[in-house]
Amino acid sequence: MLKKSKYNVEYYIDESNLLLFNTNTTSLVILDKETQNIYNDIEKIIDLSNFNAKIVRKIEALKNNGFLIDKDIDEYKIICAEERLSRYKNTELNLTIAPTMNCNMDCLYCYEDKYAKNMNEEVIKQLIEFVKKIIMENKIKRLKTFWYGGEPLLEKNIIKILSKNFIDICDNNNIDYESSIVTNGTLLDPDTVKMLKEECNITKAQITIDGLKEIHNKRRILKNGEDSFEIIVQNIDSAIKLLNIIIRINVDKDNFENIEQLMDFVIYKKHWDDKLKIYFSPVVKQTNACKADINKCFSQRDFGMLESKLLKLLYSKNANNLLDNLYPVCRKLFCTAISYNSYVIDPEGYLYTCWDLIGIKERSIGNLVDGIILNNEYVHWLTLDTPNQCIDCNLLPICNSGCPLERIKNNNRPMCSYKTISLKDNILINYNLFKQSGR
Repeated sequence: MLKKSKYNVEYYIDESNLLLFNTNTTSLVILDKETQNIYNDIEKIIDLSNFNAKIVRKIEALKNNGFLIDKDIDEYKIICAEERLSRYKNTELNLTIAPTMNCNMDCLYCYEDKYAKNMNEEVIKQLIEFVKKIIMENKIKRLKTFWYGGEPLLEKNIIKILSKNFIDICDNNNIDYESSIVTNGTLLDPDTVKMLKEECNITKAQITIDGLKEIHNKRRILKNGEDSFEIIVQNIDSAIKLLNIIIRINVDKDNFENIEQLMDFVIYKKHWDDKLKIYFSPVVKQTNACKADINKCFSQRDFGMLESKLLKLLYSKNANNLLDNLYPVCRKLFCTAISYNSYVIDPEGYLYTCWDLIGIKERSIGNLVDGIILNNEYVHWLTLDTPNQCIDCNLLPICNSGCPLERIKNNNRPMCSYKTISLKDNILINYNLFKQSGR
């Protein structure tokens, strides 16, 4: 016997047709009246042989896509098992590396305490040995590096030295290597892009733009007083020839009304809509070091409503291909901060779980010399479970209870992601796109 999946989300698009989305399989289907009747009465159906071939095919299709499941299956336990397998696997090593905590910008909402500390030769050697040791002990099959800061491109030579060593280690041990960088974009000149691509195997760069020139330059402030907007735009024009570029747009109550102007600039003036991706992110005050004004930050709910408007705006401009991961994603983990073999490394060699905590040494979980320490900090992250309030939520597979750092700060209270608020409009837009494409 079959039953409905607990992760089905239903939206009526008119009186006759039901749009059905499963947050676990991310399957999307439209049900006519006949199929709705089958779907709604599925627990009463004992023997499929009593139905004609057409109806049996419909039932099988709903089962194959996760909308219907065997009655004795506990989907939540399966999700928990998959989460644990993903969380504690030891075949992938994720490193977020800050070669410096210094920065050439002084952004209004930055959460980091900037200090002019760079990785020295000793820390570089320690990091290389640390990577070798983990690879040998855990039989790593993939190494992923994320260059971070501060502004990592202030220390290009460190990135080059470490990248060469990581690439050699991976080549010698038949390990896949992936690398990307988070940069403010002001130092991403053509020569640097070429070096990152050809010598460091960096394939992706995330760059933040918060609005057109007047808005952006008030928020993303270069310490030397130069126009950061024009520099970044010029650098993106050359970088998109070699790197996959993702533009992050940090949004709060100071700039949300100007986002459409930025979208028009990206789409109609720069014609970047088929060359790069964007995503919207709420400005949040995660730590005491963050300079963001909490009164100007959106709640997750309010930002979800705003994202819905932005999704519909891009749809109206026929520019949905701009969005990074427009289609809803089922994630086994909200982020790698709660998983094994995922570390953030500061310039002094201290290790952290979350990049929002970098530089806060009392929140570290060890260092490159002594290794990982199973202290209270690390235990909190590794044992963070799904809050009880989320167990029966049909949106759990795409929300994962929200940001682990916020949950730790709030006694594991659910921090429902804004993606749950914008989900309906997201699904409707994807349905319309599928319909237009004839799929």
